[in-house]
Amino acid sequence: GIPGEDAAGVLDQLSFLSAVRRCEPTGIGSHAVVIGAGNSAMDCARAARRLVGENGSVTIAYRRTRKEMPADIEEIEAALDEGVRIVELCAPEEVLADGGRVSGLRCRRMRLVPDPDGGRPRPVPTDETFTLGADTLIVSIGQRVKAGFLPDAMTLKADPHTSQTSLPNVFAGGDAVRGAATLINAVADGRHAAETILARLGLSAQAATATPSDEWRPDLDGLRIRQATRVMGPALPERSPEDRLDFDPAIRTLTEEEAMDESRRCLQCDLVCNVCTTVCPNRANVALLSLPMPHPVQVAVRDGDGVRVETLSNRRLEQSYQIVNIADACNECGNCATFCPSAGAPYRDKPRIHLSRESFDNAPDGYRLASPSRLEGKRGGKAFSLAAEKDGFVFESDALIAHLDGGTLCATKVTLNGDVNEAALSGAVEAATLFRLLARKQPFAGPKHK
Repeated sequence: GIPGEDAAGVLDQLSFLSAVRRCEPTGIGSHAVVIGAGNSAMDCARAARRLVGENGSVTIAYRRTRKEMPADIEEIEAALDEGVRIVELCAPEEVLADGGRVSGLRCRRMRLVPDPDGGRPRPVPTDETFTLGADTLIVSIGQRVKAGFLPDAMTLKADPHTSQTSLPNVFAGGDAVRGAATLINAVADGRHAAETILARLGLSAQAATATPSDEWRPDLDGLRIRQATRVMGPALPERSPEDRLDFDPAIRTLTEEEAMDESRRCLQCDLVCNVCTTVCPNRANVALLSLPMPHPVQVAVRDGDGVRVETLSNRRLEQSYQIVNIADACNECGNCATFCPSAGAPYRDKPRIHLSRESFDNAPDGYRLASPSRLEGKRGGKAFSLAAEKDGFVFESDALIAHLDGGTLCATKVTLNGDVNEAALSGAVEAATLFRLLARKQPFAGPKHK
């Protein structure tokens, strides 16, 4: 969106990297500037460094400082080690051209001011401008979703459990819905969408998703000993920066012996993890022993004078332990997020349980076991409740009243409130699942419920 960007030598990241991968001509010169600071920008810079030649140069222009770069620190350090230069506080203003070809990039010097909301510092322009010499400009500042098929003024939103959008038979996931996220998130969204589609067709996803480890039950005592024993892995078999300026792997393949040693270090976190319970200084994260539980994904839809319940998919909680966070004891230090092997943040991601009425009242989100048969909750400041009855549960919120079967947690009766025409039942199922985990367990179900 700046003047001169139609000059020859201005490349977009995907076209450039695709040409590199295909061993096709890229059109790159000997002095390249990369605009951007994410992992893709580092990919472009490192690939360009291998193409510009011994006397060439590659520069990354970024409007904030290296500290604020969203790229992984390993990617940034690898680029620097290989000779890529980073120019900080640099906002592109105009592509300079000579004879229709890029000759430089005029930039404005920025300065950072604190974000009042506590986010990344905000760059603001100064009066200083300067020019970066270049014959190639690679733009790597993200991609936009082409959503021209959507009705006017409609945004692309999807159910996080099913990937179903508000458009019939249209599913979405990944960055298109989440914003900038990971490939793993996109794969998970695709899997959820496939499960939903199969369920609607009356087919089972079990055969497609089962793995040999599903039937494997580990030795929990032996696993705890392994998890408590620190075994360091070998040094990363990385080639030196001066020797890796080619397109051979920068990290060599492990030998068979090294690979087997690495596999023995696996702590099987997918079966039993609980790391967050051991690293919390306040013991705010608690592991609750769990039996396999059904977890239906359903939605209630107004149908004339009644309500129709649609089952999108059926799942089960299979892990032996489930983690909850005691909000009264958590000071949100982030230690559990630092040590979480799955890149999660348990103090934010896991259900937050309040033991006291004061803690619950002062929080916008969370749960509280108000009595042996009643669970209270809030989400975004909106209250809901779950009552345990003889044959099941009754869930009440501002949107609906849902009766759930005590065994399957499937809705047996739903009433939609007011002008609500459709509502997901995931909140009701989550509350019922949580109640079954907390009921009659200390410290959640003490003799007094204040």
